[in-house]
Amino acid sequence: MTARNTVTGASVTYTWRWQPRSAAGASGPATTKRGLLGRLFGAAPAAPQRSRARTAKKAGTVAERLGSRAHLACRVKFFGQETDGQRFAFVVDKSGSMDGARWQACVTQLEQALWSLSAQAQFAVVLFDTIANPPAATWLPVDAAHLDAAIAIVKNATPGGGTAPAPAFESVFRMSVPPDVIFFLTDGELGEFGVDDVATLKGSAPTIVNTIALENNAGSDSLGEIAADSGGQYAFIPSAADAIAR
Repeated sequence: MTARNTVTGASVTYTWRWQPRSAAGASGPATTKRGLLGRLFGAAPAAPQRSRARTAKKAGTVAERLGSRAHLACRVKFFGQETDGQRFAFVVDKSGSMDGARWQACVTQLEQALWSLSAQAQFAVVLFDTIANPPAATWLPVDAAHLDAAIAIVKNATPGGGTAPAPAFESVFRMSVPPDVIFFLTDGELGEFGVDDVATLKGSAPTIVNTIALENNAGSDSLGEIAADSGGQYAFIPSAADAIAR
C-alpha cells in the first residue's frame, strides 16, 4: 500500500505479511513500532506527566497560619487526627462503597468533632460522590442550630454513586476566605484528582489538608502526597467498627 501526505508531498510504500502474533517478536526497529502513520507524520507527542515529586512541607505555627485570628483557634480531632485552626472544612466521601459501618463511623466521628468546636470557630461539611452534595456555600457559626442541622444532613444522607472529590474541594475554596484545616476522608481511589489539583485550588493559602483512608488504602499514595504538600497528616483507618466505638 502507498500513502501520501497531501500537505508535504511525502509518500511511503508499506508492505507486510500476516503472521501469528507470537512470531512477530516483542522487539524490532523503531520504524516498525511507529507504523505507517508514524513514518508519515512523526510520532505523536508523549502525554504530559503529572507532577509527583514534591517535598513534604512543615505546617506553620498557629500564629503564622492564622495571623490576627490565632487567639480564636481551637483544636479539633477527627478520626484520630488533631489540628488547630478556626475555620474547619470536613470533606467526606459518601459514594456507594461508604454504606454501612463506614458511613456510621463518619456520622459518629463528625458528630464528635463538630460538638468539640469552640464558639469562635466556623465550619463547613461537604459530602461528595460524583458531585458535592451539599456544596460549601458559606462558613457556618458554631451554635446548636447550625450544628444540629449539619449533623442531621449527614445522618439522613444515603451513600451512593462514585468517588469524585474535585467539586467538593472547588466549593470549599470558592468561599469568601479559605479554610485553615480540611479533613478529607475517602474509602476509594481518587482517579485523576491529586496533589497538583489541591495545590492549584489552595494557591498561597496556608490551609492544612489532613487525609484519611477508611478501610481501603488504594488511594494512599495520592492521599499521602496531598497531606504532605500542605503540612498535613495522612492516616489509614483499618476498621470502621473501631472508629464507631471511639
